[in-house]
Formats: sequence, structure tokens, C-alpha cells
Amino acid sequence: MELIRQKAWIVVAVLLLIADQVHSEVRPGRGPLIGYVHQGKVWAATDAEPATTSCSVFQGALLSEKPPDEFFLYAMKDLEHSYVWRISQNLFWQGTGRPISDNRIYQYALEDFKMFDSRKPDERGRKIRERYPADLLLSQKQLWMLPVLGLARDQKQDTDVYYDFYPTGVKKLLIFQLHKKTIQILQCEFTEANEKDRKWHWWDYKWAEKPIEVIDATFHTPFIVYPSGKTYYFITQFCECYGLKDNGKGGRVTELIWGKEDQPIARIITDNATGKTFAFTLPLERKDGTKAKPGYFELSPKPELIEYDPSKIQKNNFAYPYKQIRECVDVLLADKKIDPEKHKKKDKR
Repeated sequence: MELIRQKAWIVVAVLLLIADQVHSEVRPGRGPLIGYVHQGKVWAATDAEPATTSCSVFQGALLSEKPPDEFFLYAMKDLEHSYVWRISQNLFWQGTGRPISDNRIYQYALEDFKMFDSRKPDERGRKIRERYPADLLLSQKQLWMLPVLGLARDQKQDTDVYYDFYPTGVKKLLIFQLHKKTIQILQCEFTEANEKDRKWHWWDYKWAEKPIEVIDATFHTPFIVYPSGKTYYFITQFCECYGLKDNGKGGRVTELIWGKEDQPIARIITDNATGKTFAFTLPLERKDGTKAKPGYFELSPKPELIEYDPSKIQKNNFAYPYKQIRECVDVLLADKKIDPEKHKKKDKR
């Protein structure tokens, strides 16, 4: 049943991409587009393209109609699975969803993005040399190598192990590892290696002896996790959303809270000033030829869809995916779900 269900969602993902006119380099089943509003800026990023080592990151002012700045950032090479990124602790984090085939997490200070300005590619090398003279490839201090995680140690293949990470500090992470319908939440802390070892690796890491929590999972696919208070929400690459409930055994189990095939989740917008995350749907044509109205909902145990009129959205000619993320942010601004005044202060995350 799980295989049949995943195949059905692959079809949905293909239709989703066609409906959204996304360029052909983006493969189906990659999940929703990710966007952040952080300290008065709107952020979006492309998937890393096959056979390349870079992706485009866009940053535009929250209350401006001007085109965004574009930055070319080092990324993972030859991705065959989900690419995830987030903004937390005033840092840009990027990684992938499988710990064996690719266990790298990159961490960039937002202030360093001026080194990656796409309008000034010739200055990139000089700026990196000036700021990081001992790390010209940005492969040491910016790069965290996660060890092969606990449950995956004996796996010869990585087809059944997925993970996501969530920063709880500048050098602290929660790792959410999905394996055989179980999610282990593991705590990891990084410290700088001594000078003798730095030619091999910059960071040492320390794992907590036991998982913080073990959750029963009712899905098995790459995902992105969004913590909210004491609960977690999991957005899968098949555009579904899972929350948590009591499993009746003193623990918790995931439950599907959004999985409508005709209204898959297409965008995820996080407002770092409030910590709230909003999921936008992209209606697909039903068998009877009808369509639902587009809408969005805040991640919550019982999400309530708020519909909106797409004809009233201010259109823009920005590049993908900033165009799509910007339109969603404009809807949230119009509905007063995002308060620009709160972005004049320091964001919570």
C-alpha cells in the first residue's frame, strides 16, 4: 500500500510541476518550495542542479517591489534526493536528506552572502581570500560532516534512511532520523577541532548517548521538519503534512493532517519574527474538471485552510523560485499574517 501511495503522489508531483510551469531541471517528488522571512528580508533558494556544485539564493526586501539580490552558493553535487535549507540563528543552513550518501551540512553567515553576489562574480575569489585565507574552497569551517547516524550504521544502502536537521544553537543541532517507520530525535554538538587535526576536519562532534525522543512514523519518505513549541510538523516530498498525537503507549506517533491529492502543499513560508510557518496549496484539476480555490494554512494540529483570490495577487516578473515565494509572502502581508513592524526587531530564530 505504501508503494502504491508513493507512486500516486509522484503523479501528483508531476502535475504540480506542470501546473506551476517550473523549469525542467527540477525533478518531481522534490517537495514544496521553501521560503523564509527573516529580519525584513524575503529569502528563496533553488534546488542544486544535477552535475553542479552551486544553487541560487535570492534575497529581497519585505516591503519593496525591487528585484531581489541573487547569490551563487556552493551546494551538494549530483543530488538524487531532497535538498533542504533553512535560516536559523542568523545563519543559512543547507543539507540533504540521506545520511549515508551525503552527510554534509553547510553553514553560512548571512553577512557572508555579499561574497556570492551574482552581479560581481569576478570579485568572489578576492573576497573569499580576504575573509577566509586558509579556506579558499569554503570546505572547512563552513562544512559540517555528520557521522553515519545510529540506525543507519549497518545499512548497505541508503534507500530506507532519511533525515533532517534543526539548529538549536550556532553549534547545536537536532537530527531527525527516519528509519523503518521510526523517527529518532538525536542531539549533536560541534566544537572546533584542535590545530593538529584541522587539516583533516575542522569540527569535532559529540552525540547525546540516547535519543531525546523516539516517534512512531506513519510515513516513509524524505521530509522537512518544522518544530513548533513542543510538537513537530513533517512536510514530505510528496507534499503532505504530518503532525503528532499520543500513541497510547506513553509516546507519540505521526498522523496525517494534510494530504489532499487535489490540493498538495506547494510552498512553505516561515516567518522567523514569530516562528510561525504557513503552507500554501496549489489546486490541481479534479476528475470532474473542477478545481478548489488556492489557500494556505498555519501549521497546527487541525489546520484551517484560508482561501484567497489569485487574481488579486500582485504579479511580478522575478526569477524562479523567488517569484513564487514572493507571491505567497504578499498574500500573508495582505492578510496581516506577517507584521513588518516585528521585523524591525531581532527575529526569534
